[in-house]
Amino acid sequence: MKNSPVLDAGNGGILVLLYSNKLAISFFLQACAATHDELRR
Repeated sequence: MKNSPVLDAGNGGILVLLYSNKLAISFFLQACAATHDELRR
């Protein structure tokens, strides 16, 4: 845990990680919603 890439990257890296996580989460939720709609039909 000492050589954490988040700590090494600094605040800019943290922002990038948060932003990419937001995109991944929204994409994941969209996929889940689409799958749910398919199952309901």
